[in-house]
Amino acid sequence: MKTPRAFSLLEMMVAMALAGIIAASAIGAGTAINRVMVDSRRRVVVWDEAKRVEEALLSRVQEAGGDPLAAFQSVIVEDSCVADASRGLPDCFGADRITIISARADVPSCDVEASGATLRVDAADPCCITPDFTGPAILVLPNEVVTRSLHNPNVPSCHVTAPPGQGNPVPKTLTNGTKGTLALVTMETIFPRRKGATNEYELLVWRDAGSPGNNKVDVGELQLFADRIYDFQIALGFDSNPEDNDVVDTNSSTDEWLGNAEAIPPSLPPSIAASQLRMIDIAVAVGVPAERFTDQPVKLLNRATPISPSNIYLAATRGQVTFRNLNISVP
Repeated sequence: MKTPRAFSLLEMMVAMALAGIIAASAIGAGTAINRVMVDSRRRVVVWDEAKRVEEALLSRVQEAGGDPLAAFQSVIVEDSCVADASRGLPDCFGADRITIISARADVPSCDVEASGATLRVDAADPCCITPDFTGPAILVLPNEVVTRSLHNPNVPSCHVTAPPGQGNPVPKTLTNGTKGTLALVTMETIFPRRKGATNEYELLVWRDAGSPGNNKVDVGELQLFADRIYDFQIALGFDSNPEDNDVVDTNSSTDEWLGNAEAIPPSLPPSIAASQLRMIDIAVAVGVPAERFTDQPVKLLNRATPISPSNIYLAATRGQVTFRNLNISVP
């Protein structure tokens, strides 16, 4: 019978070294797998977040308009917007800004004429000015959007004081005798503001809440809409070439979209009528820190150069919808 033999010290050291190597390899493999899983979860979450932000923005736009507003009178898009000190709005660094306008169903519209700083109902017409005819408003003119902020309604004289309101990049002066339809509205401006060192934006909603509003961002008037935004782009589709109930998008400057490949001009070219606005395209890029699949350039709509923040995984998404008075949705 052989006597049982134990490990020698040398054999034990070799065995422990091999066990350590195997354990270290297993731990390293487990750590790598865990990192991949964490990155994968982050990518899934950020894609879901990007889609939710896009759909929330599109639903806001679809709520715009309502009698007496046409589609082109319900949105004001500032392409590649710049800083505006008069309104307290920051530079967008290549992203866009949009003001969304919805008519209030609880207050009827009113035909008025400009007279100095007031809007007045013709003496021959029934007075539609009431004591509560105050707040954000829009004056519907044939080919432009003029926002006002109504206060001090005078029922006996049937007029209301109407300084410029939120939304117009350049406050519009009304000449005496200008006639239009005045409607009380709800109004919000959605804009990006840079934060952090990675060129991340936070997407904010501004509602001019003063009485009257002063067309300037004041304390308490901003609400966070979304963060981790890296781009926010808007294009407008016009059924104009030809007008055939089909808004063609070839991602070029010769199709029926403005802002998908070229800039949205301050005034429309002669070939396009404002009333031909049918659709809007909204694109967003949402990002999250990651170790894999980062530094991939993303270029949305008409942004001049792609964005590629370091060590950030970007999820970019876009969607197109028609305005609600057309009652059509395009996925």
